[in-house]
Parts: sequence; C-alpha cells; structure tokens
Amino acid sequence: MNKSADSHTTSTAPVLVAGPLFLDVVMGPLSALPEPGQEQWVPGCTFAAGGAANQAVALARLGVPTTLCSYIGADQPGQLTRSLLAAEGVDLSGLVEAAHQSVTVSLSLAQDRAMVTCGSDRAPLLSPTPNPPAALLADLTAIGANRGVIASWRDQSPDLLVIADVGWDPTGQWDPSILQHLDLVDIFVPNEVEALNYTGAPSVEAAAEQLAGPHRSVVVTRGAKGAYAWTHNRGRLVPSPTVETVDPTGAGDTFTAGLTWALLRGEDIFEACHHANLAAAWSVQSLGGSVSAPYPEDLDRLQHRRNHGLRAAEADRQQR
Repeated sequence: MNKSADSHTTSTAPVLVAGPLFLDVVMGPLSALPEPGQEQWVPGCTFAAGGAANQAVALARLGVPTTLCSYIGADQPGQLTRSLLAAEGVDLSGLVEAAHQSVTVSLSLAQDRAMVTCGSDRAPLLSPTPNPPAALLADLTAIGANRGVIASWRDQSPDLLVIADVGWDPTGQWDPSILQHLDLVDIFVPNEVEALNYTGAPSVEAAAEQLAGPHRSVVVTRGAKGAYAWTHNRGRLVPSPTVETVDPTGAGDTFTAGLTWALLRGEDIFEACHHANLAAAWSVQSLGGSVSAPYPEDLDRLQHRRNHGLRAAEADRQQR
C-alpha cells in the first residue's frame, strides 16, 4: 500500500528517472510555423538532452543525486547527448546503448511549441537492485512494464516515492486502461488536457478527485495558471508566478522535477507545488528545455521577484 505523499522525508538514495531520451534541437521563438516552401530565421538555437533527461537534469541542478534509465545512441547525436548529461552530473550507469539517438526538433512559438521527432519513445526495463531509489519518475506505460520491480522495491523500502505522468495520446482515443497502473503511483501529474480527456470529467477539480486514491495525490498542471493539487480529500489551486514565456519546451518535466525535489525535502504537496511552479516558470524564460532548468538560487531569485511584485501591487491597491 502506498504511503502518503505528504509524509515523505529527505533520503540520501538517488532518484531514478526512467523514460525515452532525445537530443532536442530547440529553435525560436517564432511568431508562426513556416509554410511549405518558406524559410524563417530565428534568434535562438540550442542543443539539449530532452525527454526523460529534462527531469534528470533539473533534479541534478537542484542538487538531487539522479540516475537516468534510457536508451542512448552510439552515433554522433548520441555522443553529444551523453556529453550534455555528463556535464550536468547525471549518473549515466542506467543508460543502454542503441544504434541511433532519437532526435526532436522543437520549434518555440508564443505560448507553446511544435515538435518533430525521428526515433523511438521506448525505454529499457528497470533492473532489480538491492537498494531501491528514493523516488522513481516515469510515465504510466513504464510503470506498467515494470510492475514486478517496483513492487519489490516497495517491499524493501516503504518510503519509495513513485511519481508518474502520462504521455500525449496521438490517436485521440485517450484509452483509460492506461490508468490501471495508478495503483503503484503515489503522485500522478497529468496536464490539464490529459486529465480531462482520460477521465471525461467536466472540470480539472473533478478530474483530479476522480484520479486520486486513498494514498494517491494528483497534481494537474495548467501552464501559466499554475497547478491544481488534490490530496486527502482536499484540493487547492496553486498559482504560478507571472513571467514572460520564451520557450515552454520541457516545462512540465521541470515542474515534476521541482515537485520531487520539494517533496524529498519534506514539504507537503501544496508547498511542493509552489516550488514546482517556480521551477517551471524559471525554465520558460529562456530557450532550451533542460538547459534552462533552474538551480536553487534561481528559485530564490524568482521568489524574491514575485514577493516584490506582490508588495508593489498591494501598495498600489491601498493608495487607490
């Protein structure tokens, strides 16, 4: 049985991130997608380790020992991806070599991004280890494929924190059978579109309550609106700071990393969502997915800026 997410305390064990790995080529910002036959010039371009690496790099920058379990290419794009991860201090012992590195081109638009990918979204199976991680971050597909390993880790370490998201459904079917794997999850983090489509609920609040369980919290991310968290039969919208969005690539992954970092520090789900919002908001202010992930001092800086703005707004309101 899963324990309460609010009761988790700091652990010295590493966090394990499992999922597909991509070399992201991020370009932008664009005012609109190019039409066939058209060429557009953009002011910015960067290479970043993407996919599951967005979470792994963000956690590493926040000071959390992190291992990444993914396939990585033996080709030149894979070598570049490996070097980017190594430079961030991510533990690469969980990487499995494949012939070719999956590559994504991410085009940054005003408040969104468009992606084109060549490769695969597969990830290797988890290997049973005598020492379970402090937390596991994976999508529901990976949770389902590794049920035996995760269950054995739970037997060894009741404090294991399992945080799961769910991938976009390109078929538009939103088959709810994927939700059967939520029984192994402590915190489920879908975005607003995913939560509404998988449940058919009329609102984010209703979707979160429907997806939650006696020992499972749900956090629905809502972009610039923040996040709605439901735990122990109570829910709350946790607003995000207002920032200028340059590129939202990887923002959801950075949110989940910030949430994990805060929970491992002993914060409750609502406090953790606040810090997760700060992490995601910091990341969207510049181009590049994992390369724009924050360090702890960046979160402090953004919090100070937000507090200053709130004080100024309150002073202006009182003067009126």
